[in-house]
Amino acid sequence: MLSTRRTRASVVAALALLCLGATLAASASCPAAPACTLSTDCGSACNATQACLATIVSCQCFGEMANQLVLLIPFDPTKSLALRTTQLEYKEIVSGSDDTASNSWATNDDLKKIAALRLPSSITDVVIRGGTSLVGLNKSVVANVAFDESFLSIQTSLTKIMLENLNLTASMANLAANLPQNLVSMSFQNNLLKEFPASLSAQKDCQYLYLGYNNIAEINPSHEMSALTELALQVNEVSSFTAYFPKLTFLDLANNQLKGVPETISKHESLTTLHLGGNSIPAFVQSHVAQSIKTLTLYRNHMTKFDAILPNLEYLYRGG
Repeated sequence: MLSTRRTRASVVAALALLCLGATLAASASCPAAPACTLSTDCGSACNATQACLATIVSCQCFGEMANQLVLLIPFDPTKSLALRTTQLEYKEIVSGSDDTASNSWATNDDLKKIAALRLPSSITDVVIRGGTSLVGLNKSVVANVAFDESFLSIQTSLTKIMLENLNLTASMANLAANLPQNLVSMSFQNNLLKEFPASLSAQKDCQYLYLGYNNIAEINPSHEMSALTELALQVNEVSSFTAYFPKLTFLDLANNQLKGVPETISKHESLTTLHLGGNSIPAFVQSHVAQSIKTLTLYRNHMTKFDAILPNLEYLYRGG
């Protein structure tokens, strides 16, 4: 779990540095853009590298960067108040600073939909997050924004997508089916997902997939992705993991509903990092994992048996 947070923090820190040039400008009008909708039908109101949002009083232009479109969506006042008063478990919270000063943002009151976008070929990364932080999240606290199912389908130069802290319960299936096919990194954390988006398995080039903080219960063979090296599923409801990812090196299944170590994990001979803390795993034995494991966390499992000799192990955390 700690490793996953460090990994994501370093990735997002890099994103933040790249986005310092992002601006939020007001222009005269963008009549072709539907109201309350992020669009690239901006006319002359914005630069060619920008998207726009038409509000009652202005046309706001988003993004002025070399290779990224980044948009934060602060929660409405009612949700923000509930966030301050709701008690969540430690595992359901990732802290983060307010990043709206250096990134484009639009309130959830103003932004209701994201249309199909036509971005310049120079844009390789798209980051859209509910809240004010590039990192922080509170499980199940999300912004409500409708997505056109083809909102990025023509972006053939896109390699990274991060949609987080968003209510994608109804839209994720169509959204996943219409993503461009050259994505290397995808993050759909804290989006109220109840199942693994099956269409993601068509992403043959994807190496990094982050699905943490959802409500996913099962990972099965239909979800397999041949190029995947990192898979994060922490803080879900996973009770069954029967898929095989031949190139997987990092797997986070911490804080799920596992009653034992899934048998298929031992088949992952390239796996070096495995997080299984916060489950209900009573025993861990030699046959549960391949000898490639270097980092293993098993905290909060009430484990009564550990009988494994792992020759390449560098870090073991069993905890309580």
